[in-house]
Amino acid sequence: MTLSAPSRGLEFVQVLNTIESAQGMVCQVWRAGRMVADAQMVASMRLLGLSGGWSMPHDEPARMALEKPPAMFEAAIAAAFTAMSGYGPERVFGAMIDPYASRTSANRARLEARGPRLPVPVPLLSTPVFGDTLR
Repeated sequence: MTLSAPSRGLEFVQVLNTIESAQGMVCQVWRAGRMVADAQMVASMRLLGLSGGWSMPHDEPARMALEKPPAMFEAAIAAAFTAMSGYGPERVFGAMIDPYASRTSANRARLEARGPRLPVPVPLLSTPVFGDTLR
């Protein structure tokens, strides 16, 4: 069976749309991977901070719990509006990831800037040590 010219053109357009959609999805998955890496860094720095090994603000434990519901709500609304606007799955996925990605990268940068908590240097002994009494 041979294809007529118009159907070959339509087939070509469908292939291009599929390639574009796949490329968009790969980009979104890459962004999601970066967001996951940032989230892992934030979790590590926060755990170190809770154990005293990383400098972090006093309100950080509360911030850990309070920042999640607004991000989830914003992601759900963005994904729903993008889907209702008729965009493809890669755009819906991207709209869903944007609120999380922006918050995790901001948290990583903020906590990274504070740095580790260094030990306080111990002052040298000012009292004489055994054998140092003869002068």
